[in-house]
This record gives sequence, structure tokens and C-alpha cells, in this order.
Amino acid sequence: IVAPAPDPSIPNEGIIDTPVDGRSAKSVYRIIERFGASAALLEFQIYTGRKHQIRVHASQELSAPVYMDDVYGSHVVGSNTVQSATTKQRFFLHSASLRIPEFD
Repeated sequence: IVAPAPDPSIPNEGIIDTPVDGRSAKSVYRIIERFGASAALLEFQIYTGRKHQIRVHASQELSAPVYMDDVYGSHVVGSNTVQSATTKQRFFLHSASLRIPEFD
């Protein structure tokens, strides 16, 4: 989940091929659902596995940081400050599946 949602001018799916920490990084993204301008549910498929790759690509390339990400994003959505339900901040980046290809 990202907040705010990517600008409507951003295509609903695409490829991001932008370096992360000076190393090549490639992600394919798809906007699954928009919740107005406030937030959106995105799906990423990564091809390079750089540290923080999804977080960097969402924030810098889509201008839509992962919700509650205090490193690459913000806790402010519109005019409301978002509060965590616990004392430890957790951001909304979860894997629905994980597949590691076999190498010969």
C-alpha cells in the first residue's frame, strides 16, 4: 500500500529501470486499486533484488511511498498525521508470494 496514490498521469502498470544505490535495479509494477488520491494497492515484481528496491522505486519513481515508511516516505496523508497502533512503526510492504528461481 502506498500513500498518497501515484498521480493519475502515471500508467497503471509499467517497468522501472532505475539504479538503487548506484547499482542497476529493475521492477515491474501494477496498480491494483486506487483509493482516491489518498492511497493505492500496488503489486511489484522485482528482477534485481537491491536493498530497499521497492521502497525506493515507489517513492522516487512513482512519487508514492510505501504507507508508514519513515525512511523513504512520510507519515502525513493529506492534512492528517498518521499514528501507529503500536510503539514500533511498521510500514505496509508485504509479500503475497515468493519464488526463487533455480540456477544451473
